Amino acid sequence: MEAYLMMMATRLLLCRELLKETGSIFLHCDHSSNNYLRTLMDMIFGRENFRNEIVWCYTGPSAARKQFPRKHETIYWYSKSDKWKFNADAVKVPYDEKSIARFKKQYNEQEGSSKIFKASHDLKRIQEKFGEGKTPESWWTKFSPVGRSKEYCNKPTQKPVALYSRLVLASTDDGDLVLDPFCGCATTLVAAENRGRQWIGIDLNPTTEELVVKQLAKLSEGTEDFWRKKAKIRHDLPKRTDNRLSKKELRERKDQLIVQQMKIRPYLVCVVCGTPKDEFDLQVGHKHPKAGRGGWELENLQLECGRCNGRKSSTKTTEQVRAELRREGLLYKQRLEVHAYMKTMTQQQKDWKKGIKQRKKPRWKEDLEREKESRQQEKGLPK
Repeated sequence: MEAYLMMMATRLLLCRELLKETGSIFLHCDHSSNNYLRTLMDMIFGRENFRNEIVWCYTGPSAARKQFPRKHETIYWYSKSDKWKFNADAVKVPYDEKSIARFKKQYNEQEGSSKIFKASHDLKRIQEKFGEGKTPESWWTKFSPVGRSKEYCNKPTQKPVALYSRLVLASTDDGDLVLDPFCGCATTLVAAENRGRQWIGIDLNPTTEELVVKQLAKLSEGTEDFWRKKAKIRHDLPKRTDNRLSKKELRERKDQLIVQQMKIRPYLVCVVCGTPKDEFDLQVGHKHPKAGRGGWELENLQLECGRCNGRKSSTKTTEQVRAELRREGLLYKQRLEVHAYMKTMTQQQKDWKKGIKQRKKPRWKEDLEREKESRQQEKGLPK
């Protein structure tokens, strides 16, 4: 479960970055992890952006004898901001017979008559007063599992297209873009295509391409071969766009950070763990993570070793990683030799500290060894 939640957290963070300010995200889950995922969604999207907990209820045969059959699943709806879309008219459902009878009774009482309406024109008058339908509640019983219907593609987690069509209609307009990062059975893609939306599907399974094409050709309401003309299937990994600096700009930032450090001490260290490192062993990292809106300005950058940079990723802060290293006993402790080395600086090191002259690779280890040898000779000790 811990590994699954970590995998979902990294993907949900990216989904939030890609989502428009007026966009929505729906997370479909079952009883095995819905409580954990709800907490995760609150942390990433904010509790104030929680819109609905939709419960999909269905029936079917069950062999349960020691508990109630588990015949429902949960869909969490979150928005990115307080400007979400909701097309209530597009998903209205007609009133049932009990509701119509109740409306007739209310209408009769308001009109001062006890006569029951039977004519069609009277029903139209009721519809004009109370509306032709209503927005469905947050529990849905209309949609049946796929079973052995036309949609079935031999996948255990397959969902009905009609269920996702309601979500697409409610949260998007004609021509909007729908993304499914776990497209699997192509259910979301078929629902988006049938409702006139653009779509993107992503999946790691190598058999997904064949399955998506098959499902789109079988279930789409458009032309039979539309996917051959419009759909593009990519196998290459997309280029990363989170690094907004070119290699030249990143090198300039690193040089500036090196000069800042050398003004404080004559050698370079990882800012997170404090371990002395050479220039080529240090990487440029963020003080405030990119997931927390940390930018590429120089004030938000620092030099980190590969271990600390990998631990920080794009979500943790410097203090969180430092606390982890302290608990594991990996936080660097400065040795006496380093303090002695700082007191005995060569002219070249003093120039480096002032930023007058920069070397490509500072050799603090070799300098430290030479310093130890000279002290041993002064004390008459063998090398």
